[in-house]
Amino acid sequence: GCSLIELWETVMELDNLPQVSTEAYSAELAHLVQLCMIKDPKERPTAGELLKRFSLKGRASPEQLVKFITCK
Repeated sequence: GCSLIELWETVMELDNLPQVSTEAYSAELAHLVQLCMIKDPKERPTAGELLKRFSLKGRASPEQLVKFITCK
């Protein structure tokens, strides 16, 4: 197996980054992943910016987190 860092380095070397399926996951989660995978750190939102934009406050219950992650 490989470490999470090795996996991340491999993904970041790809010319075309994989897309998160909005059929399996919410559009909000797909957008969050897309923003996290911006290669240029100057263009990529900071962790703080992402936390403000995609706040999980009010989504503390398992049911609410499932709604964020999935299309349900």
